[in-house]
Amino acid sequence: PFQLSPFSFKPYAPEKWEDFTQELIKSSGFSIEQKPPTNSPFSKAGYSFSLQKKERQFEGKILNKIPFQHEKNKVVEFDEIVQKATGDKKLAALVIDVDNLGSLFRDKELDEYQRNSQKLTEFFEVKLYHILQKEIDEHAIYPVFAGGDDCFLVGAWDKILEKSLTIQEKFSAFARENRFSNTLSAGVVIVSPKFPMVRMAEEAENVLKIAKNYGKNGICIFGEVLSWTDFAEAMKIANELKDFVNKDELPRNLLHRLQSSELGFTSLAEQKAGKINFPRIHRLMYYLRNVQENTDARKYLEKLFKDYKEALLGNFLKKAGSKNSALYVVAARWAELLTKSQVKENKN
Repeated sequence: PFQLSPFSFKPYAPEKWEDFTQELIKSSGFSIEQKPPTNSPFSKAGYSFSLQKKERQFEGKILNKIPFQHEKNKVVEFDEIVQKATGDKKLAALVIDVDNLGSLFRDKELDEYQRNSQKLTEFFEVKLYHILQKEIDEHAIYPVFAGGDDCFLVGAWDKILEKSLTIQEKFSAFARENRFSNTLSAGVVIVSPKFPMVRMAEEAENVLKIAKNYGKNGICIFGEVLSWTDFAEAMKIANELKDFVNKDELPRNLLHRLQSSELGFTSLAEQKAGKINFPRIHRLMYYLRNVQENTDARKYLEKLFKDYKEALLGNFLKKAGSKNSALYVVAARWAELLTKSQVKENKN
């Protein structure tokens, strides 16, 4: 009877992988040739993969665009990437995936099938590179994987959040141009630069699944799922709050109270119907007591709290057209991270 010959796995030494990564970054393409087996992990079944400079598969694409310090001849470490973050020095991992991918290929003629596949590849390899080129060159974003119908990025947390919206906007325009009905779902986790890479990837995949299960065409961030429209509004509010805090017009601890208050959507939704605690909702205005009256900051917060209250009640009552109250919690957490490094803080 046929028997498989014994196979002995020998891990490729870390320094060898480092050498390969440096060669990958400096290459412009690759070749696969029929050669006798070697000790390389890229030599199997009589074929060998090798990086080349005469080939051109990598040009203008994201495939090998890794943050690299040429003067030190080394790949940029996560500890260095987080220094590009505003406020808190944290990493973010972002996973983006095309929704309803089957609609592009199911029951399609070969020509259309190939066209759709080629278009998706063009977006996730070429267009994505142009979207991220500045951040990659500035060592702020590390494209771990991109191709097919998804991507996995790691980088300075605020740059990742900003670029996730840009990617969605560009994909939306790309889909309209090509008459695709597909949308994007995304998941983001924000962690310490010391957080294990494997766990970071697992957590990002988990929050992507949450976004998909919630209804797709949205992003899961800080444990909340927002539509892309709500995510854009949360970004806008976060930056407005940051500006007020940076000018010492708002106390930074108000951001924490807004996001950690008992007014969150979940706490309201878990209450029995007909027993909304209205004093809790109006207590939010109490947090304004240390904000000077008749100022832009005071007027801004009064309107923000009013909008938040209306969203909370609208969500609880399942009122059509209500804003997702979670966007205000996300915005507060976002602003808190943006202002983490502020030396001055107003305290109650």
